[in-house]
Amino acid sequence: MSLNTRLRRLLEVSTALMLIAFLATALALRAPEPRSGAADNPVTLNIRTMVYHCPACDLTRHCGTDCVVLALAEARRRGGRPCTTCGGICLARAPGE
Repeated sequence: MSLNTRLRRLLEVSTALMLIAFLATALALRAPEPRSGAADNPVTLNIRTMVYHCPACDLTRHCGTDCVVLALAEARRRGGRPCTTCGGICLARAPGE
């Protein structure tokens, strides 16, 4: 196998791996499905970073006095953007979960 053939094969494999990584990232960043009436759901808005979280998100424990609880629609109206970890909303859960 010549050097050019090996390099071409290496390029094909690395391109395929980058595509797989891109698709996996895109699927992981997909927004979760909100509960019905999501605009009325309470969220925790960090007024310093303007990021809103599901109140159960682990990241809300870091914001201390910078966080306020309000409706999702109000957080968006104030210019808030969703947390990249929880998506800014709590997922609907089946009873007993």
